[in-house]
Amino acid sequence: MKNILKFITILGTFALVYYAGDLTIKYFMPENHSIANSALLFTYGGMIGYILLIIFVVVLQKNNYDQLVQHKPRFGRLLHNFHIMLAIVFIIYALISFDIQFSVLLVLIFLFVSTLLDYVREKLMQEINGNPIHPKKIL
Repeated sequence: MKNILKFITILGTFALVYYAGDLTIKYFMPENHSIANSALLFTYGGMIGYILLIIFVVVLQKNNYDQLVQHKPRFGRLLHNFHIMLAIVFIIYALISFDIQFSVLLVLIFLFVSTLLDYVREKLMQEINGNPIHPKKIL
């Protein structure tokens, strides 16, 4: 019974703080017509961040693919070009129709595919430079 009363008291306190905060915000910040402009700025910021994150991941992977190209030129270039084309496809999405919720999902998918490609690259590099006596474990 004590726990139920504590829970109800805590919920009541949170509801009161929420309601009082809402009234305070409405009192100090009257209705403003720039909400659409603010939403547009958030969308542009999300779009720029989305594109820069994808470019950052591609730039970080470039050194790794260059190492693979030294040992296996064709397959290394193929894997690197596939990674760049995949990044271009994900960037083109941001330029055509951008939605913040869907772009979060697309970033996760891009990072997952980049991780898979890095796993393939690391597996090939391990076969080339690996120590047969004490091999490094890769999943």
